[in-house]
Amino acid sequence: MLEDANLEELKKLVSTKQGRLDSLLELTKAVNSNFSRSGLMKLFEFILLDRFKVNSFVLFVHDSEWEAEINEGNQEVAAKIDVEEDLMKFGVIQDVRKYPTDLFKGFDFIIPIVSKKNHLAYLLVGEMELSRLESLDQNIKFLETIGNFIVVSLENKRLFKAQLEQERIGKELELASEVQNMLIPSKLPKNEFMNLAAYYKPHSGIGGDYYDFISIDDTNVAFCICDVSGKGLSAGMLMANFQAQLRSVVSKYDSLEQLMDYLNYKVFEITGGDRYITMFLGFYDFANRRLRYVNAGHNPILLHQNGDIITLDDGCTILGAFDSLPKITPGEIYLEKNALVVCYTDGLTELEDDLGEQYGLDRLNEFLFMNADCEVNETIEKLKLEMDNFRGTVDFNDDVSILLNRFF
Repeated sequence: MLEDANLEELKKLVSTKQGRLDSLLELTKAVNSNFSRSGLMKLFEFILLDRFKVNSFVLFVHDSEWEAEINEGNQEVAAKIDVEEDLMKFGVIQDVRKYPTDLFKGFDFIIPIVSKKNHLAYLLVGEMELSRLESLDQNIKFLETIGNFIVVSLENKRLFKAQLEQERIGKELELASEVQNMLIPSKLPKNEFMNLAAYYKPHSGIGGDYYDFISIDDTNVAFCICDVSGKGLSAGMLMANFQAQLRSVVSKYDSLEQLMDYLNYKVFEITGGDRYITMFLGFYDFANRRLRYVNAGHNPILLHQNGDIITLDDGCTILGAFDSLPKITPGEIYLEKNALVVCYTDGLTELEDDLGEQYGLDRLNEFLFMNADCEVNETIEKLKLEMDNFRGTVDFNDDVSILLNRFF
């Protein structure tokens, strides 16, 4: 009779172990079949209850925060556990049956689930039914294996989805960058009246800087440089909208005051005052060599002529910060032959070196005095080299745009 009892116990043990191995196979099939997160958790619950006969358990999983993903039989105690304070200190399996407090009352073991030193989950299990021939330690280790398999599979799935999302966003940003580059003039005029050259470097693929050249009629042209507050996609979208607005009305207003009022209104209408644009807008008449301009809170635009540098800073405040501009004072100046107008955004003057010192307006003035007689494309190349030498190993911290205008 004793031998028959032992044989029955042995058969039961073999059947139990086979069922638990089947559990791992079922989980593998579920993962390969791309079961949902909730589907995998329900399968894990079934394994804990049916195959391991665990009377209580809770699985804390970290996603954006720690949450009890499954919770059976001991909810009140589980609800009082603070994962970061009470569990994060454990890196290996803990037997808490003789833990000196009631913090884990009703649970026997804490099973950390760790991958690449990252704590992904904690499985707490209570008492489980064991036959006389079963090993508790082996069952706990097997639960650790199953828990790791499920949680790491879910984490890998999450990381894969995140990677796909990043790739999708990257492609969209790349397309947006290509579209934005199409809005920046690729060809600038070079004729008997003027020669323009430019440089544009967005900080992160998509920038908030913008420059343009617009032919009005046979003797009048307009040119501008702008800087949208902020960086990235939102700044780029506002810049594209602003360009469309400017090009649609630039030749419709005889008065610079009216034009700037309209542009300010449109920017404020779009942003509600949350974003603003600094801008320099100039109108040049070849017939009388007169430059009319408005500097709307932009950096001082530099005019080099007759060996001197003049700052063009008449105008108004920034665009879009207020529903109406309080005061607009356009400027007007006669341009001598070979005059050079230097437009730039603050990404140039606020460029920093290894010590945190900014490039600044004084260095730019000194550079212009030394290179003012060069052809504009050559000046651009020299200025690019000057920026690289100045910043050393420091990355650009903002969009940089430069527009040089030589008037013959």
